[in-house]
Amino acid sequence: TVEISAYPPPVVVSSEFHPVFQETEKRAVPSELAISGGTGRGVDFFNGCSLSAAVALLWPHGFGLYRLAARDAMFVRGDVADEIGLGGDAGWQPADEFECWRSVCADLGLKDNFLNLTAKGVHSHLLPRIWELVRNKPLRYPVTVSIASPPPSQKLPRKKKKPEEKPPEPHTP
Repeated sequence: TVEISAYPPPVVVSSEFHPVFQETEKRAVPSELAISGGTGRGVDFFNGCSLSAAVALLWPHGFGLYRLAARDAMFVRGDVADEIGLGGDAGWQPADEFECWRSVCADLGLKDNFLNLTAKGVHSHLLPRIWELVRNKPLRYPVTVSIASPPPSQKLPRKKKKPEEKPPEPHTP
């Protein structure tokens, strides 16, 4: 499960790694803050990443979007989904990130109608608004904002199964 931020597909928004994240996660967080989703990082960091950022990051490793519940994106490795029968005889196909995002209204907390902005134009209307929202956050650490590129193939990469090894023959003198 990956916590996502409220930015719609195909916008990729993600916080770049910074060493201070590791240090702040080692600190104790008061129970009230932890229950409300707080961390020890303070207010000047970007939490989560957009759904498209998570899909783009995990797709090459064989993970496809399974479900989106509120702001939690659940991913399943394609070969595991096939193995447990999620897709039946046809094989499992990941969920569509646009449909998932639309169905859960993942833009909770933001007053923008992102679907309307997307319909008017991703580059002309949506992306400028996303840039404005990100710029207005008091961030100390780098954040990337871009538009997702389609994967090289519509088919989710599957891990190649290793051939089963035969147990070694017992040694007889």
